[in-house]
Amino acid sequence: MAVEHWNAGHQVVFNAFKKQLPTGEALRKIITSSLNLDRNKRPGREVIFEQYGAAAIKELGDNADKLLTDFLAKPAEHHLSADRWDDENVMLNKIASVLAGVYCERNPSQYSAEALIRRLKMMFANPKDACEIAPSWRYSENRFYDRYLFPKAKVCLRILSKHSQFEDVKRFLYSTFQGDYNVRLDHGEDAYIRFEDTCNTFIGSEYDRFDDFVQALFKAGQLTYEWFEAVIKLYPHYMRVERVFPEKDEDDDAEADLSPAFADTYQTYVKRLIKDQISQLPDSAKFLDDIVGYTGFRGIEWIQLGLERIETLALKAKDLKEEYGDFAKVIRRLIGIEGLAQGETEQDLVAMLAQFKEPVLLIALPYAGYARNSILKALGWDDLLQLQQQLFNIAGGHPGTTESLNDVYNCESTVSGVIDRPAVAEALQTANEKRINKYCKALRASSLEVKNTLMLITAVMDIERDKVEKKLVRHGQAAIKAFGLYPIASEEELRERYLKLKAMHKEATQYGPERQANTQAAVKAGLKNLAQTAGYSDDIRLEWAMEADIASSMIPFDQPFEVDAWTVKLVLEGITPRIQVSKQEKPLKSVPPKVRQTDVYKQMRDAQDTIRGQASRFRKTLEDMMCNGEVIDAQELKTLNRLPIVRAMLTQLIMKTGDGTFGLFNGSEDTLTGLDGELVPAATNLSIAHVYQLFEAGLLSQWQKAIVKRRMVQPFKQAFRELYVVTPAEVDAGTHSRRFIGHVVDSGITSRLLQSRGWSQSSGDVAEVYKRFPAHGMYAEIGFPDSRHYLAEDATVTIDEIWFRGKNKDIPLEQIEPMIFSEVMRDVDLIASVAQVDNEDIRWSTESAQRRAELIATLVDEVGLTQVRCEDHFAYVQGKRANYRIHLGSGVIHIQPGNYLCIVPQRNKEESLYLPFADTDLRMAEIVSKIFMLVSDDKITDKTILAQIEASVNG
Repeated sequence: MAVEHWNAGHQVVFNAFKKQLPTGEALRKIITSSLNLDRNKRPGREVIFEQYGAAAIKELGDNADKLLTDFLAKPAEHHLSADRWDDENVMLNKIASVLAGVYCERNPSQYSAEALIRRLKMMFANPKDACEIAPSWRYSENRFYDRYLFPKAKVCLRILSKHSQFEDVKRFLYSTFQGDYNVRLDHGEDAYIRFEDTCNTFIGSEYDRFDDFVQALFKAGQLTYEWFEAVIKLYPHYMRVERVFPEKDEDDDAEADLSPAFADTYQTYVKRLIKDQISQLPDSAKFLDDIVGYTGFRGIEWIQLGLERIETLALKAKDLKEEYGDFAKVIRRLIGIEGLAQGETEQDLVAMLAQFKEPVLLIALPYAGYARNSILKALGWDDLLQLQQQLFNIAGGHPGTTESLNDVYNCESTVSGVIDRPAVAEALQTANEKRINKYCKALRASSLEVKNTLMLITAVMDIERDKVEKKLVRHGQAAIKAFGLYPIASEEELRERYLKLKAMHKEATQYGPERQANTQAAVKAGLKNLAQTAGYSDDIRLEWAMEADIASSMIPFDQPFEVDAWTVKLVLEGITPRIQVSKQEKPLKSVPPKVRQTDVYKQMRDAQDTIRGQASRFRKTLEDMMCNGEVIDAQELKTLNRLPIVRAMLTQLIMKTGDGTFGLFNGSEDTLTGLDGELVPAATNLSIAHVYQLFEAGLLSQWQKAIVKRRMVQPFKQAFRELYVVTPAEVDAGTHSRRFIGHVVDSGITSRLLQSRGWSQSSGDVAEVYKRFPAHGMYAEIGFPDSRHYLAEDATVTIDEIWFRGKNKDIPLEQIEPMIFSEVMRDVDLIASVAQVDNEDIRWSTESAQRRAELIATLVDEVGLTQVRCEDHFAYVQGKRANYRIHLGSGVIHIQPGNYLCIVPQRNKEESLYLPFADTDLRMAEIVSKIFMLVSDDKITDKTILAQIEASVNG
């Protein structure tokens, strides 16, 4: 390509590079990825130079140096105008300039040095009026640095720094870094900024060039403190503080390329400059913040300088808070030293600190980092050292670090805010109360986030209880955690606080997903703290003991009370408490008004409410124990046996002993009742059997029949619980299950179902839904890729893959504990079926259909019905008038071969049907009701139903 306005040399260079460089998509790839020209990524330039540039330069011959330097330093003479940046010749031209720059950087010469100096001087002198202006589509009016053609000032400066062996380059760079070429630009109506502040362009971000140059000056004996100070004041970010205050270990050899003499000089200059500026605080705050913002100060001298400024300026605690900006940050950095310098001892530090008065030390204490313990010693407050350690344990830190503390925040963790109460109580007991108050006051006056942590400590001290109880009204989560830590005056108070925390757990359901989860986690933490306060090993044991005491103080079951002509007693029917009223041994359907007004009846009503609450709580507790495989020891079983409602629940459950024996709990702590009614030893390690364990032992079908034969009603699905096992396809897939992928579900219903089953939700770019299994060190996660910041933000979401993760890696599905895998899949199956959006085509899983089929088969077998069989997702019923097919998921009926039969469910009738579990499953009850109706369809009297059957049979 020949361009009229180009001189011959530029044309030669362009053609040489064009001959070597690729065309089309390969060229585009170079400029968009490998080379990334607009951002000047160095590795890209080097790679492209080796591949294409070297050959082009070889072709230029002996005159390459002059040709390439002119091409680089005089871009206006070979500029190509174009409407689009991706024009191929424009890209070739830009690549040629960049590769010419690589050549000059690698091959410094006097000619290239002089050319680059001229170009830089021209740009510094004419920042807005330079002739080399790019097309208007390449820059905006407020981005002056984009106006120049390549190479811009900072590129020239980078290349020139490789020419420091030339005296005129040394002089020019010396003057440049000193600020001799600094000019101001008109940036808006009244605002003025220096060149280097223009988005860190020109020379503003070239600290690497400065680093190279300052070492060259030192070698030449031309580095002076005055020049160094002048440069750093202009460009504070040039200072390499990591060389003076290294973050790595002292024996790290990262700076081994520096000579010891230069390192010593550099450290001396930096420390001198920082100290000079510290003496000028607060005026020098902005400058100091720029250079010490991330400095890890070590040594007594720095904290002393910080304390001296606090003392000299008569600072108050508020002056060091975040809102006071740069000045406060600098002081906090100084007093927050990370350790001692070589040769210093803690005794030296304590001696220095002791020179300052108490108010100064207390202002510094919250930010003092390594020196926190030493400040207490300097004050003579050694008795607070243990308390300070406990405070930092709670807040997730250590007194000897400068890290920000993690206060006890609102979160879904059930252990956040759970403290080691005995250790805190011991620390408080050995500390002076007046000093404790001063210490807490100093922390509260600082910007440290420790208010919730201090609330926990003051709760152990038994102070500010009224403030905490006021916060409980609005379910303040830190207050809930602190509520369990106050000393307990009596068993009655313990019970009241226990019940109050339990009530708050239930009240939290009024909130949205996140607050509900956080509040209920806070209640769990509060109960853990209360258990410690009361001397129990954990909150579960506290719950059992409290509920047992509550039960023992209630009006007893089955004890008759005479009220005039009526007999009243509280009875337990299964797991349902009822009040029976009879007259002359004849039960009454309603309670006479006179009986309602008696104290004994009111006590029975209170007992009913209490037992219903216990039933709700313990049904969930026992189900969780089954799912988690928790072991119940002899003493715990004895405690549970004291609770009538729990004893009633346990007698309906299949237990498993440590040696693999199964049996029904019979009220005895020594034996279980086997399948055939025989007594078997309870042995040790008793637990509630999971359906997987029964399945694995080959006893599931036998126990299902035994439960139905005994007409038992289990408090939750156990024998007929849905079971999910890892499929061969999932084994092949490895770590992610796709069995529910693609199901669109109602997000609101999904969110509520997940909450009720212990799943957590966190907001982000996409909602994260997960369930933790702490005992196994892992969590399960469900993907909802089309969700937004939180799960219920849109009307619907789509279920994606399910996976398990632990120790920062995904776990193969076949390695997951089978009971955990089954319960996770059961939860997702529930969502996929209950929350589905398309109600016209009800989705039902194979596992759910299998359990319903087993239940129906067991029920009809028990009553001797041979006209019912189950296949796939259907129950087939042979009636007297016709044959029927009932879908096990939806309950939809078809008269074979295919006519639809509409039967409206009769709710009261369904609820009176026997099912072997107390879980709400109205659909299952509906299906069973329809089966028994259609088996005896000759007894149907409903004209609407009969008309449909007759029309189908006769049609």
